[in-house]
Amino acid sequence: SYKHPEIRHLIHSFKYNKNTKALNICANLVSEKIISFSKSHNISNAIVIPIPRTKIRKQKFGFDQCEILCEQILKNYEIKKLNLIYEPKILIHTKNFDTQTKLSRKIRIKNTQQSFSIKFPEKISGRDVLLIDDVWTTGATFLDAERALKESDAKNIFKFAIAH
Repeated sequence: SYKHPEIRHLIHSFKYNKNTKALNICANLVSEKIISFSKSHNISNAIVIPIPRTKIRKQKFGFDQCEILCEQILKNYEIKKLNLIYEPKILIHTKNFDTQTKLSRKIRIKNTQQSFSIKFPEKISGRDVLLIDDVWTTGATFLDAERALKESDAKNIFKFAIAH
């Protein structure tokens, strides 16, 4: 749970300070979830797509935490055996907004509506997608990313986050 102080501190260390130890722990947590999931679902050759940071947030922090999280996940030996395809530039933010941390679920959902588009829909049409985010708080971000992916005919969309 993201409400657990140690988990929150771990994610903040990675998300805002690019702490490599915290990144490795977070990547291992998500890797374990994906590996466990793969035992009951055929996700071989699925496309891995990180939830992108807005341009404002990327400029502020100098990196995209979900991109580096995905890159670290894909280094895992068991994950490599799944033959996942990494596509970090397919999901695009079409709206710019700053942090939504202190906003209500209702406002977050409103802010994120129509905030994503797909750059190369032909790459995901008929394909399974693993959508990766750092924290699943209200589900608003995942909802709109899923909308954009479905509009581009993604087959199945599986969502993973470090914490919720």
